Amino acid sequence: MKDFYINIADTRICIKPMYEAIYEFCKDYICTEDKADITLVTEPEDIAFERAYEETHGIHKQTIPKDYPDSYLEIISVYRKIAEELIDRDIILLHGSSVSIDGNGIIFTADSGVGKSTHSKHWQECFGDRVVMINDDKPLVKVSGSGAAVYGTPWSGKLGRNSNIKVPLKFIFKLNRGENRVESIGKNEMWGILMQQVYKSKDAGKMQKTISLIDMLTANVPVYNIYCTDSVDSAKCVYEYIKDYI
Repeated sequence: MKDFYINIADTRICIKPMYEAIYEFCKDYICTEDKADITLVTEPEDIAFERAYEETHGIHKQTIPKDYPDSYLEIISVYRKIAEELIDRDIILLHGSSVSIDGNGIIFTADSGVGKSTHSKHWQECFGDRVVMINDDKPLVKVSGSGAAVYGTPWSGKLGRNSNIKVPLKFIFKLNRGENRVESIGKNEMWGILMQQVYKSKDAGKMQKTISLIDMLTANVPVYNIYCTDSVDSAKCVYEYIKDYI
């Protein structure tokens, strides 16, 4: 399999793959430039690691066939490598469903099974073409002292809903089940929510950098609790709360 290049989060990445599936998976993000900021090589031991990890944790059990083909495990391995490398570029991976409304980014994060994807779908149903799905599962967020930007990637959950775009990140919401309402929370709770959902490196230096980026993110992007029913009214409720700020 030949090397190929993708552009994700304003970063040119050369991928040296073992299987063709990763090329097809990344096809909407492939670029023609042959200069890379980062080069990623997949080795057999990476596949073995992902197989053992999936069999133990089962994080991708809804999207990976039961026999865990090596070609699919390579796709997971590549994103793990991307998440590791991008920390040094002030970019973190957050588990959540992200949408853009009128060019403003929002991330909905929650525990598994609460309904992040369903809530994002309600925004599309309610506001139509004003809403674009950025990434339905694992968006990338670049953090700076003045704010943050959210990026689409092809690693976007079992529905594969994503767009190759970058928009300013304006709000993060922790989704909970309940009657429609928005609640303000303190800095410590904001920090706890994001630390629960961020990709965590096993490298001590990268993890310390991640903590610093979360601190910076909570200082510049509001984080709220939202309680939502399974209806378009939940999207309307949140929008009414934020419409004067976007």
